[in-house]
Formats: sequence, C-alpha cells, structure tokens
Amino acid sequence: MRLAVISGRRLGLNVNWTTLGPPLEDALGRMPGATVVEAPEARRATLRAERPAWLAAIRALRRADAVFWMQMSSRPPLPVWALAYAKPTAKRAAVAIDAWEPAVRKIASVAKAQRLAILFLFFREAAVDLTPYQNGTRFEWLPFGYDASVFRDLGLERDIFAYWMGRRHEPVHRRLVDYCAGRGLTYRFTSRGGEFPNPHDLNRVIARSRYFVVTPPDLDNPARTGRYSPMMMRYLEGLGSGARLLGVLPNREEYDRMLPASAVVRCAPDGSDLEEVLDRAAADPLAEEKRLAAQARVVSEHPWERRAEAIHRRLCELMNE
Repeated sequence: MRLAVISGRRLGLNVNWTTLGPPLEDALGRMPGATVVEAPEARRATLRAERPAWLAAIRALRRADAVFWMQMSSRPPLPVWALAYAKPTAKRAAVAIDAWEPAVRKIASVAKAQRLAILFLFFREAAVDLTPYQNGTRFEWLPFGYDASVFRDLGLERDIFAYWMGRRHEPVHRRLVDYCAGRGLTYRFTSRGGEFPNPHDLNRVIARSRYFVVTPPDLDNPARTGRYSPMMMRYLEGLGSGARLLGVLPNREEYDRMLPASAVVRCAPDGSDLEEVLDRAAADPLAEEKRLAAQARVVSEHPWERRAEAIHRRLCELMNE
C-alpha cells in the first residue's frame, strides 16, 4: 500500500498541535510505503510562490493508493482537503480530534460528502454515537496517544508539589491553592500553551512536579462537550513525564481500557475531599509502585507510534477487502 499522509503543519496551526499532529503524522510516514506530504498555503498572495510546492504535492498524491489526514472536527484545513482528491480512486481516511457531541451529526454528514472509507475518532463516545450513521464510512475509536520524545521523566528533583496545565476546573483549583498555601508547597499553573512554545520546556516543569492535575473537559465547559467526557492527552503526558495524576476521571469505559484505576489520585469534582485524598495518598506505602506501573503502561502502550501502527494496519485491511 502506498500511503500519503497529508499534513497541515505549514498552515499556522496552534502550539498545542506540535505534540499531536507531527508526532502521529511522522510516525505514520515511517510505515512501509508511506510518505508525509505537506499541504502548501492557498492564500491568494502565496499562490504564485507556492506553485512548485503544489505541483510536487499533487504528483505525490497521484502515486498513492490511500490518503490520510487529521482534522479538528468535521473537516481539515482547505489546502489539506483539496489535496485529498488529487487521485479520485484513492482510499480516503482521516482522524477527528475534537468530535464533541454537538458536532456529531455534522461530522457524519461531512464524512459522507468526503467519501471517507474510515474516520477514526479520538473520543470513544463519538465513535459509538456515529455507528448508526455508517453509510459507506466506518467510524472507529482510536485512543489519544502522546509524544514520548517530549514527555518523559528527566530524573529531576520534584520540587513542585502540583502543576496544572492549561484549562482548569475552578472548584478543584481553588481548593488546591488553599491546600498548598497552608503547607508552604509550590503549586504552579499556566494558561493554555502560551507559556511554553517549546514543549520540552513544558516537560521540564511536569518532570519537576509530584502531581499533574487532570480533569475531563465536560466539568468546565459542558456547552462545548455535551455529555462526552473523553480521555484526553494530558492524562498520558503527565504520566509519561513521571508525575502522578491528581484529579477527576473521564468516562470510565474509555479510561479503564487505557490505564489502571490507581494511576489517578482521585478527588471529588468540587474538590471537597482534596485534603483527605492527598493525605491518604502521602501515607500510601504503594504510591511509588502505582506511579511506576502507570508510567510503564503509558510508555509501552500509548506513544503516537502505537497509534500509527494501528492506523496503518487498519488501512492495509481495508485495501485488501
């Protein structure tokens, strides 16, 4: 199978994409017969300058038996979408990153228009809800992975008690501020992506943290998520960096397929039992054993390379049907 992985990395995507898009695309591009094709810009001011790149990309796509791309929700950036049809007979496959419940019907209708052979979804709940809409397109769950080249234990002193990356659930956040202030502990929190344009700098903070705080997105933004409570990348990134997770579990059916229950020191969504659970975790003689077991499972099963292998294997199966 000759596979073309169409990448939108040249199109000005946000900083959070760096540990999501390129690691999966590049791992997939290393599979036998696969290559990564970067979509050029399509703004009027750039068309003349980008013409050689467009011609080269189109030639690469016309040699492909199958094409694959990543999209945030129902469709990718326009240049990626345009390249996907350079060879009309190629099998088309994609993965939807933010397949929230309010967008499910739109995702189903656009997938049909895209004539996708398969659409992978990082949210298991979305894959289940899309099953009745299968009409030429298969909808299948593909769990999130993590960038193991970035998120890893550096052997540093864990002088930060807890770190919260990006979006926060305020009730737990306020309780954690009070808990650490009353005990002279360091609690760090940063807004989404802005403080660490280089993800390795972000990893250094997590690798200095005893706890990495996690909550599912439906707690703080249910209007966006609907009833979905997916297992997000941050759960894997914190463990990959050697921290222990602290917070609230996402959907249990999804979580239990990926991690042991002991990987997270769990507190109530309103943080009301935070002091109790932290004191109990500190006294747990098996705490270090649990942390190491969860980290080992993440390193073994959940790097983006494992997801690339799963995508490639599934596409080979579809080509042979």
